[in-house]
Amino acid sequence: MVTESSLPIPTHPVLRGQDQHCWLAEIAPASEIPVRVEGQDVVAILDSGSMVTLVEERMVTSAALLPDKVAVSCIHGDTHYYPTVNLPILTPKGRCTVRAGKVPQLKVPLLIGRDCPLYKELRQMTLCTGRRGTGKKRKSKPEVVVLQGDVAASSSSAAEEEIATQRLRQIFQETTDEDTCEGLYTTQEERSNQALRDIFEAPSEEGTWKGFSSVTPDGDVEHPPHPSTEVDLPQELKGQFGTSQHRDPDLREAMRKVKVIDGRNVDGSGEPPLPYYAIRRGLLYWVVRRRGENQELLMVPRPYRDTVLQLAHSHVLGGHLARDKTIDRIMQRFYWPRVTRDVARYCRTCDQCQRTAPRPHLRNPLIPLPIIETPFERIAMDLVGPLPKSARGHEYILVVIDYATKFPEAIPLRNMSSKGIAKELFLLFSRVGLPKTILTDQGTPFMSRLMKVLIDHWTLHNKL
Repeated sequence: MVTESSLPIPTHPVLRGQDQHCWLAEIAPASEIPVRVEGQDVVAILDSGSMVTLVEERMVTSAALLPDKVAVSCIHGDTHYYPTVNLPILTPKGRCTVRAGKVPQLKVPLLIGRDCPLYKELRQMTLCTGRRGTGKKRKSKPEVVVLQGDVAASSSSAAEEEIATQRLRQIFQETTDEDTCEGLYTTQEERSNQALRDIFEAPSEEGTWKGFSSVTPDGDVEHPPHPSTEVDLPQELKGQFGTSQHRDPDLREAMRKVKVIDGRNVDGSGEPPLPYYAIRRGLLYWVVRRRGENQELLMVPRPYRDTVLQLAHSHVLGGHLARDKTIDRIMQRFYWPRVTRDVARYCRTCDQCQRTAPRPHLRNPLIPLPIIETPFERIAMDLVGPLPKSARGHEYILVVIDYATKFPEAIPLRNMSSKGIAKELFLLFSRVGLPKTILTDQGTPFMSRLMKVLIDHWTLHNKL
């Protein structure tokens, strides 16, 4: 008969049918964008939680692999490294080239991350046009939108690109209501200012706090967005970041030391040794190696430094961190000459930090003790008791310690009277000699008139 005690103890997890399909993808809202990738018309997923763009391996046929790889941290906790390509994408907001990771067996043809140059525009478009999922279970795969008409799959001329772009926009106009969103299409000038508007930005849909999640009449779930990181720059600074870099006297030396321009070494040799200055898409970067990987830090000119400091320290997402943490936060993406000095000055003059920061706790300085070389030149004494009486009636102990040799003397006493202590000290000093200093507490037996007269008679120095 088989019982529970006779069954073997399992040592490995029970293997069940492994479902490679993510059930969360069926119910979670997803932003779908019809795009064209290397002549193929597919539906891409706009992922606000991904910092990189990924493409399915079969979608890339002609793009050459780049020498570096992209690290992708999965939800399971493991990290995979995939080769990268410069992938041209045609979207309803125009054409752009993004550095994408080439992933085999990706669940979607293209996953657009936050590093895409047109991410902001595509995000605004999906919010306004209602292309975001409803949160209900899908009954079938998303329909692939095929671009038809006068656009050929292999066309690359400017006229055909414009026709394709108009067709993509028409697709969204057919799927939306009569309402339109103002400011849906941003200009290139506004797009050039993304480097500052996206400083430390977390994935969010709006710019204000709304509290807890709510359910709309259509059944869609609205999650509370993160606080706004929009920057109110003066009108004369908008779209002038690259120009300010060239005009900034602090960055002239860096401009003269540029080694790489748009991925090409100015000397014609290989990649220069780190660190070095590089120009990419008209913006100046400082390329360094931090935390085991190469990082491109955007060089910030003078007119924009106060904005970076305000967002990194005083903003609600900055948290008024101390100097070192604020420096580390800024140098994850930005750099400029004397950045450490500017951050220290900004944190030191922050009004809220001065009002709320705890005051420093001042401690008394430590005074070194003198080195005693002669035995019984400096002694300390104290009383221990009351203790259980001995056979001779002793109830207290007078403990005397020599500071030079650490030799202890334990003298039994019947009481705590000053007369008895003076008698025992007289016998002790007759054996070891008179000390120069005696250390005691402010106990009554040591502060009596008799002890003071005795110490004055022996010309001793009593320290309390």
